[in-house]
Order: sequence, then structure tokens, then C-alpha cells
Amino acid sequence: MRLRNLWAVRLEPRLLTIASSITAFLRAETGQPTSRVAPFAWRFAFNDDERAFARELLRHKGNFWLYRTHQQRYCGDFAAIDMSSPDPSRRSVTVIDLKRGAPLKEGGGGASNQLVNAEVLVRRLGERTGIVGSEQPPRLLTGDRQAVLGALGVPKAA
Repeated sequence: MRLRNLWAVRLEPRLLTIASSITAFLRAETGQPTSRVAPFAWRFAFNDDERAFARELLRHKGNFWLYRTHQQRYCGDFAAIDMSSPDPSRRSVTVIDLKRGAPLKEGGGGASNQLVNAEVLVRRLGERTGIVGSEQPPRLLTGDRQAVLGALGVPKAA
């Protein structure tokens, strides 16, 4: 896998609990050593709020696969794929752009140009992994971490 062509990297739950940097995910995704993936890590890096979002989503939604997107490709922050269906063409894809303190908006509103390549992302994931239909239209969500988690069916913390 050419790192320059990578649009998203899967955040595996087992790594998310222990990994201190995105390089562990890049190594898992590409099979390449740290020395090769480290120069690309900044393109996929996430802050504490985004890491908390990923951990909480995967803790509550075991049927989801979560991908961290390349931050310069204008395809949001994450792609969440509901793996419940055995048929890749029937799996739903939600492309997410987190905005701290912002209300939930569906359809890409509030994301400026951060979601303009969401459909390209889904097509690339479909072509590269086969886990979704490459023409699957994504659901677009923008908003605060808790609002987006709620929209994805994660119960509100007490």
C-alpha cells in the first residue's frame, strides 16, 4: 500500500486502548515499519477530543468500524461503517466532522469545505477494502462529540 494514496486508516479497538500515536494504526493498516509510516502520521493525527470520540463510539457500538481520515483530503474527521449487514452494498457509512461546541447538523452543514470529498472517501474505501459498496452515498454529520455520538445511537453518559 502506498502511503501517499491512503485516504483513511482503520482505528482498531484493541489498538485504540493502548496506542499512544497514530503510527500504530498506520503500521497495522499498511504492514510497513515505523520508519516508513512516521513521516505520514501527522496527516492522520487526532486531538484528545477526537480520540475520546473514537474510544466512546467503539466501546458502545461494536458493530462499527471506524476510520480516521486524511486531514488534508477534505473528507471529514472520521468515517464510521456499520458492519451489521453481511452485504457490503447494504452497509451504511457516516462521514463525521467534529466541531467542538457546535450543534448537530446532518447533510454537511456547518462543515465548510471539510466534507466536499466524502463521496470520494467512501468510493476509495470500497475499492481498497471491499467493506462497503464503492458507490454507497454517505450520511454526513457535523457537530460536537456528544451530539454526534447521540446521533449514532450511543447513550448519553450519566
